[in-house]
Amino acid sequence: MNPQTVFTIVLLIATLVVMASQRLRTDLVALLVLLLLVVSGILTPEEAFSAFGQPVIMVVAGIFVLGAALYETGVATIIANQILRVGDRGEAVIILVIMLVAALMTSVLGGLLVVALLMPAVLRICRQTKIAPSRLLLPLAFMATVGNQLTLIGTPGNLVVSDILVAGGYPPLGLFTLTPYGLVSVGVVMGWFLLLWLLMLLALALLLRWGLRPVRRIAKEIVAVEQGARDDLGTGYPRELEGVRRNMNGLIASQRDRLRRYRDALGDLAHSLKTPLAVLRSQTESSREPDFAVLRDQVSRMDEIVSYQLKRAAAAGRGGLGEKPLDVGEVLAGLQGALGKVYADKNIGIKVELEGKPLFFGDRGDLTEIVGNLLDNACKWCTAEVRIEASSLDEAETNRKRGLRLLIDDDGPGVAAELESKILERGGRASSDIEGQGIGLAVVREIVAGYRGKVGFSRSPLGGARVTVTLPGGA
Repeated sequence: MNPQTVFTIVLLIATLVVMASQRLRTDLVALLVLLLLVVSGILTPEEAFSAFGQPVIMVVAGIFVLGAALYETGVATIIANQILRVGDRGEAVIILVIMLVAALMTSVLGGLLVVALLMPAVLRICRQTKIAPSRLLLPLAFMATVGNQLTLIGTPGNLVVSDILVAGGYPPLGLFTLTPYGLVSVGVVMGWFLLLWLLMLLALALLLRWGLRPVRRIAKEIVAVEQGARDDLGTGYPRELEGVRRNMNGLIASQRDRLRRYRDALGDLAHSLKTPLAVLRSQTESSREPDFAVLRDQVSRMDEIVSYQLKRAAAAGRGGLGEKPLDVGEVLAGLQGALGKVYADKNIGIKVELEGKPLFFGDRGDLTEIVGNLLDNACKWCTAEVRIEASSLDEAETNRKRGLRLLIDDDGPGVAAELESKILERGGRASSDIEGQGIGLAVVREIVAGYRGKVGFSRSPLGGARVTVTLPGGA
């Protein structure tokens, strides 16, 4: 390797380093390299400046002048702004127009210049149509690369090839000699992008169809429930829709329970009134003087029946969708004060104990009816002390929202095991010595059953009865 070769290689590496550092202008670096090659004797002055006489150099310089003229006069900006008019025509039309304009402009201008001119307009279209910029800028970049093959002056490389052909004794390339091949290239690129766009749309449609299949299934099952073809929504839904399925089944069950209570209450009311009405009819149709004591007794009995059935039918049952949780402590405090006044003559100590902040997902009237009846019974039977404890059930026990557990204790005589089922029936009483109609606990049983809860009796630490009420948070 001779010294001139080593010097040329070193000079080339130094040129690349200086250009990469951008410490000097690129044109100035090129002129300095040219002068160093002449001074070192590697090139003669004639060889160094002979390139300036080549037509290709003048054409390239003219292209840059033309590009600057189009930019400065606003012609390129007008072309770019025209693209904005198709912003509401759909993504496929927008891509097609951008690629066509880029191809036409690149046929006479440099690719980088075309991208720089069209990029602001494309980004504005992206903002207006909410299309991701990459989906429009990528076709623009591809077409700026391919469109320069449409004419001879589309890229300096075409001019260099034409000049080499002339130097070799071949005819030069014409301005539109490459146009047929360029049109094929442009068509292939445009077709590929449109095909890719169609494939993306197809993939998106298939993905949406697959992703929305559980939603269509749940809609069909709701229609089937409305038509009576099935009782509730099935299982096997994705985790994201499991809550919807569970809530819908809870709402369906709640509505059915409510309808069943109305029907049962009406049927029981009609059946229960038959005997008192028969007695009243026999008294009024008898030729003897009516027995007013019997009439009063039957009227009182009818009043009890109507009162019980109305309370039973009015029980709201399990909370449906969107129920607001109730602060149990607030309800208990209100009942504590009210019953303290009712039984002021017994000087009862009513104590309320809360574990955390228990909540009740259901109707306020139901909770008030449950606790009110149980506390009222405890106050009737107690000696001097009544205690109610409220706590939340673990979510594992309810499989949904937190449930509620109530413990009502008194220091009275307690409840015999053989009487536990009796006192939960309408009219059932533990003793006739204590005033009452035997309706309250039956109403409690009906309401708790509506929430799919449980009522149980046991011995209280205070010495009397303990009533345990368990109310799940939901299905």
